[in-house]
Amino acid sequence: MASIVEKNHETGFVKVVVVVAANTGEQCPSRPVQDGVSLRFRARPQNIGYVYLAFTLANVTATDRVSLAAGDSVGFKVNNANLLFVAVSVANEGLEIFAEGPGGA
Repeated sequence: MASIVEKNHETGFVKVVVVVAANTGEQCPSRPVQDGVSLRFRARPQNIGYVYLAFTLANVTATDRVSLAAGDSVGFKVNNANLLFVAVSVANEGLEIFAEGPGGA
């Protein structure tokens, strides 16, 4: 029986995103990732409100979205973070975007 060996990544990135205004959506910054890598989004531990993620600007400020409390995280296998939109329930809160492997500037 053949075994599958996955290579380790030599690099990675973390990007902190702070949303200034509550209940207004904005596009996540451009951060490309390699195929097969899960891009992770984590609500900052010091948040007191919720972080919302969705694939459209309209949904991130509506009800068709993912809600994250402080410290919660979710992963998406997308090729760029800018495919998602973020909003917060409390001004000046945010999230951390991170992944293994090379990412954009």
